[in-house]
Amino acid sequence: MPQPDLRLLFRTDALGQPASFVDVIDDGLDGALDARIPELLALLNGPEEEAALKAALMLLSWGHREAFQVLVNWSAHPNTVPWASESITKQRHSGADGSWSLIADAIRTSRYAKVRPTLDTDRLAAIRGLLCLTVDEDFDRSLATTIASISDAAELLADDLCSSIERLISSEGSEQFDRLFQAALLSKELARARPDRAKVFAQTIAAKSPSQRTQRELNDLL
Repeated sequence: MPQPDLRLLFRTDALGQPASFVDVIDDGLDGALDARIPELLALLNGPEEEAALKAALMLLSWGHREAFQVLVNWSAHPNTVPWASESITKQRHSGADGSWSLIADAIRTSRYAKVRPTLDTDRLAAIRGLLCLTVDEDFDRSLATTIASISDAAELLADDLCSSIERLISSEGSEQFDRLFQAALLSKELARARPDRAKVFAQTIAAKSPSQRTQRELNDLL
């Protein structure tokens, strides 16, 4: 396959006009840009850091199954992702790597994509994989917001949420990002399925965290 034209793939809309990356993603949600999928898949499985991440964001947003399968593997082996050696994007509050947060956002966007039979199952599997990364990766609000966007996700992922929150609470302090803030956000999602357990988590987090930002997230649970 010839070298893909990255400007065409990432910055050109369905009418062939220059567009933002986000607008190109929106254009492809109904299948209008499906002709680009083979080249995006080549980038997704390639070594170029930023191109692989952007291809993942597009394909995940469009609900493409192979991208979800790649993401599950990435989540299980995060040190193998193309951008593992160099952060491509930074979180606004912490300055930590923001790539996984963008991936969570892309999963949320996939609810607007063309429906396919296994998309709901693939979406939950992807979120489950991301929940395993919360001690090491700063999702800020994106992962919790993605879970909130799926009506039954909190119930179906309740055990995974509990495990993630427990790891965040018991982990040592991180200079990169506020793990207790992340635990607070996930506890709010857990409360939709297991309010009593979420309240216990909230009490523990409140006792450990001096952050007003974290405390504000816990107000409804305490």
